[in-house]
Amino acid sequence: MINNLNITEEKLSFWNDLCLNISISTLMSYNKEKLKIESLLQAIQQVPDDGAESFERLNELFLEFSKVISVLYKKQPNVFGNIYKYDHREIKAYKRQLRESIGVSSPTHVGKFRNDIEDTAERTLEYITIFLS
Repeated sequence: MINNLNITEEKLSFWNDLCLNISISTLMSYNKEKLKIESLLQAIQQVPDDGAESFERLNELFLEFSKVISVLYKKQPNVFGNIYKYDHREIKAYKRQLRESIGVSSPTHVGKFRNDIEDTAERTLEYITIFLS
């Protein structure tokens, strides 16, 4: 018995193991999201700045990134809130602007869209790394 609380060594060991397993599963889930972002980042960096086809490919990659950042935001809104609320929405607004008014044929605008996604993905990787350490 520990401190007259009717807690046996077995119960204490069980709870310690449970907390350790939760921590390990949490770390594994963040590492899984980190790997997804790293692979998306590599794919983003390989897309050229040459027009509508590149824009569509970047849009697909951005949608995948959006899913990952949403998962991270739901898990830890305090850590990933700025990326989700500001950076992610800013990229969405620019994408909408490209589609509606500017046009997606300009390599300059497609390049800016790619660079914005790339910067946000890199920043997200930094946040995850800092959060896990």
